[in-house]
Amino acid sequence: MTEKPQTFLITVAVLEGRHYAWSNMDSAVIVKVDNKKRCTSVRYSSDDPFYNEYFVFEFFTTYEKMMNKNMMLTVIRPRSISRTRKILGYFTLDIGIVWAQKNHQFYHKWGILSTSKNDAFSGPRGYIKVDISILVKGEVPKIPVHIINDEIEGNLLLPEGPHNERLKAIYVFDIFRCENLVEKHSTTVYDTENTNNKKTGATTHIEITFIGVTGVAGYMHYLRQGYAGSILMSMYTKLQELDTMDVIKGVSIETMVPLNEQQYFHNDEALLFTTIFEATTISRKYCDKLISFRVTFGGVLVQKYLAASGESPLMNSTVPQKPKKISKQYCGINFENEKPILMIDTKLPFFKTRMYSVNLLAKIARELKEKLEKIEDMFENQQHKTTPEAVDDALVDALDYLTTAGRKYVDIVTSYNVDLSTNLDKVKRCMCIKEM
Repeated sequence: MTEKPQTFLITVAVLEGRHYAWSNMDSAVIVKVDNKKRCTSVRYSSDDPFYNEYFVFEFFTTYEKMMNKNMMLTVIRPRSISRTRKILGYFTLDIGIVWAQKNHQFYHKWGILSTSKNDAFSGPRGYIKVDISILVKGEVPKIPVHIINDEIEGNLLLPEGPHNERLKAIYVFDIFRCENLVEKHSTTVYDTENTNNKKTGATTHIEITFIGVTGVAGYMHYLRQGYAGSILMSMYTKLQELDTMDVIKGVSIETMVPLNEQQYFHNDEALLFTTIFEATTISRKYCDKLISFRVTFGGVLVQKYLAASGESPLMNSTVPQKPKKISKQYCGINFENEKPILMIDTKLPFFKTRMYSVNLLAKIARELKEKLEKIEDMFENQQHKTTPEAVDDALVDALDYLTTAGRKYVDIVTSYNVDLSTNLDKVKRCMCIKEM
């Protein structure tokens, strides 16, 4: 599939709903694909409504970006004068899953409505019968000749293949320890004379949520603190048979033995440093105050070093200076010829081997993609007819590069010391070697 932008049409037909958990409810279905929304008309006083509405979503993008999009169908009870709008249930679907189906479509399939985040184990809230298809320019939709049966259990909206059975998953998170956590203070300015203003914060806790269940994920503002500490944890999944009689509600917390960290990684000393050339656009309310700049790493606020004179100056903070006015609204500090260098010493886990393996694969994929795009351009420009030798040379060059790079990758990865590796690292390493 070409990486050039093209037109994709996603068609969604909302046919009917059955077995809604709320009896005799007014309902409507909201269809959302990426950032585009459509809504059906309201069906009144029915828990088995017929919608029979058809929506078309048009996108002009590349194949890769298109496959990363997803859709969501949500059944709601519309608001009225006496009540607010409520969500009965929803189900989500990746566009890539639809594309992987035969003829790029789901035909007369029943989607299972999931429950809200506060009631995650109460079972399905209903079913929606839909038709979903993806078309490209010049393509005509292909409708199946007949349907074997129209029962819900036999036509659930599930991907084709050996893994289309629904299983109950239990996610287990092991939290071992935290370090370099940022402490809460009464003010954003840390000063040795105001240490008594420090408030006693609440006990540090960790909240684990799943994306898409707890709402829109937040972001870290560029001008705010970007590091709040680190967590040593592990996660694994248990798959069980779906049994509605054996339901686990809520979250259980158990104690565990400490982790032998030396078995999986070791820490290397790292020296982080930065140079400050100039400071501008400082608010004028600080023009009559002494200002210093400090580099911190989590909870480490102050670091000193022992000088030859016996003094212990700060290594991660500048000498306080009074700024100068540069305009009516702002002031600044010009360090002139002597630029301050701030340093902070810390220890970080050694994961260079893992990063090196990922970088090798990324480089192979990137260069191979460039060679294949060059060959594709040759075919589009009809060069395979005018200069077939050049096309043959490009094909041979791409094949030789893939062979050489694959052998080099296998030689490098097989020489790694796997003693300091997790089970995931070992499985990933074996999979990459097998694929190469």
